[in-house]
Amino acid sequence: MTLAETRATWKEWLGLSAMALALFMMSTDVTVLFIAQPAIAADLEPSAAQALWIVHVGEFLAASLVITMGRLGDLLGRRRLLIIGIAGYGLASLLAAFAPTTTTLIVARAMLGIATATVTPSALALLRSMFPDSRQFSTAFAIVMMAFSSGMVFGPPMGGFLLEHFWWGVVFLINVPFAIYLLAIARWTLPEFRDDQKVSLDPASIALSVLAIMGVVYGLQQSAEGELHVQHVLVAIAGLAAGWLFLRRQRRLASPVLDLAVFTPRQVRVALVALFLVMIALTGPDVLIAPYLQAGLGLSSLETGLLLLIPAVLTIPTKLLAPVLKRFFGLARGAALSLGIAGSGYLAAGFALNLSNTTTLLVVFITGLSMVALAGAAMSLVSELVLTSAPIHRTGTMSALQDVSSGLGSAGGIAVLGTLSAVLYRNSLSTPDELDTAVAATAQESPGAAAELAGDLPSPVRTEFLESISTSLNTGLQAALFAAAGIAGGLVALVLIGLRDTETHHGGQG
Repeated sequence: MTLAETRATWKEWLGLSAMALALFMMSTDVTVLFIAQPAIAADLEPSAAQALWIVHVGEFLAASLVITMGRLGDLLGRRRLLIIGIAGYGLASLLAAFAPTTTTLIVARAMLGIATATVTPSALALLRSMFPDSRQFSTAFAIVMMAFSSGMVFGPPMGGFLLEHFWWGVVFLINVPFAIYLLAIARWTLPEFRDDQKVSLDPASIALSVLAIMGVVYGLQQSAEGELHVQHVLVAIAGLAAGWLFLRRQRRLASPVLDLAVFTPRQVRVALVALFLVMIALTGPDVLIAPYLQAGLGLSSLETGLLLLIPAVLTIPTKLLAPVLKRFFGLARGAALSLGIAGSGYLAAGFALNLSNTTTLLVVFITGLSMVALAGAAMSLVSELVLTSAPIHRTGTMSALQDVSSGLGSAGGIAVLGTLSAVLYRNSLSTPDELDTAVAATAQESPGAAAELAGDLPSPVRTEFLESISTSLNTGLQAALFAAAGIAGGLVALVLIGLRDTETHHGGQG
């Protein structure tokens, strides 16, 4: 086959634009819902438990079903499953937009999670068929990763703008035009691919995989939301046990849901561990960054949002840096370079908290967080490696694995580093004697609540209390930042050693 025959045409790039828009649409839902929560609560009046399920049910189902859906794409055809998923996503968005009750909204959010699990592995797996040329594939993969990051960044401001002019349902309704566009062009811009080998789905394996991932993710997230409860730990342990049974069952099946042979190459194991650890480092400090800027430094919500928008926006072009780094440095050194810069950014942000001048502190702090955005290039590189390290008929499974690894890392970052910083905050906060026990406990749980309570105190006591809040937030956040820097440093060594002999073309393309 000649080079011209292996290079993608305008039709494939048009199909890529549709898939990128679909991933952008889905990632906005991750962040825009936080903006819409107050309006939803005022209209539908959900209970505290229902409010949590509105936010989390889609996330839990997307993470727990992605392995099954990756294999289902091999059975039904990846384009067909992608079309089904997008159609389901559009219908679920309509249901969510006009949900008359809390229960209806929770059902719609569950449908959105299932549709997300259906679309993402099929979309990424199709890239292998659409872009057989390694350089074009790297560029295409970077574009879809950038689309996902863009949705995460622009979800909140887009949601805020829409909620200023319309009712809360519009944050879901905006998904429908994207879905229609992809459905309109998918059949003639996207190739079909299904596994030639015999594929069957084992119901017991599906159930165990869902229980495993949902149990671990739910247990980790709930354990991070305040005090550690035994039931949350037990749920996480049950998830781990289900995961062990799932893996054990896969070894005995002739057609497993997850072929364990994909873990044989060392580079796959290293890349999945790297994704997991990168997400721990990226999500862990987030728990206290905004509270520190607001309650610790006294910035307004608008000022905080604008400052944090700088590093958030910078994560978008870093995805496009991935193919450039790979071309000039190779995958391992390119990933190590971006992780090293990100680790230095965490150190800079951590040391900035020792500065006494607020302006200088903010400049160094935001600069450090902007350097952390370079970790996005490393994530793109190792994700691409996972996707291309197995034969093309296993690409759906590999896409699902990188989703699971990232999802578990995100939950683990909140549970481990987030809990570490929160515990340090609580233990170092000194509350005035004028506060009763219940109010003092509230102040220790929430920095924002602590700052609000300080406003009702007499002037000298208020000043002392606000200084204590700032110092405690500083202690907790600095610990999380330095821990993230340590993880980034360890990752530099991991990718340099573990991926040192990685070939720059996509392995397993045949």
